[in-house]
Amino acid sequence: MTPIHQWPPAILRRWVILPAVGAACLLLGIAVGITQRDRLMFFLSLAVCAACGIKAVLFYRVAAREEYTVLEGVCVMLQQNPIRKSRRVKIVDGEDQIHVLALDKRVKLRVGHLYRFYLRQPGAAQALSSQTALPAPPDELLGYEEIEDAPSDGNTEENF
Repeated sequence: MTPIHQWPPAILRRWVILPAVGAACLLLGIAVGITQRDRLMFFLSLAVCAACGIKAVLFYRVAAREEYTVLEGVCVMLQQNPIRKSRRVKIVDGEDQIHVLALDKRVKLRVGHLYRFYLRQPGAAQALSSQTALPAPPDELLGYEEIEDAPSDGNTEENF
């Protein structure tokens, strides 16, 4: 098991945010529950806090056991799909292999920039080998980070 201080920053950031969101929901639920005398709000916020805690523990197990693969490459294409909540992203790695990922539309990427993706191991091989990228499950992408050493040509996702 890998100690927390050796985790990649993208994974560590997501792991810290999970319990923080749960704690914030609980504090908000307690405040509203006390001021409005609303037990339902308190119990709902308690349920959200518990769900975030469980998700944080499961995420910790994946990260500590290093059950993820790392894909590093340059983003060469972003293809929007107006019907789905995902988009196709083509990545070219250092060995000139093209990988197609289906990522959430909220993931901000720019064409021509170098990125490092951390993908959950069981489904990562399927997503990487598929040229017809199907939408990945929400937890497939554990985190990503832009690597500053990439040459930039100024193209952004809005150009496509």
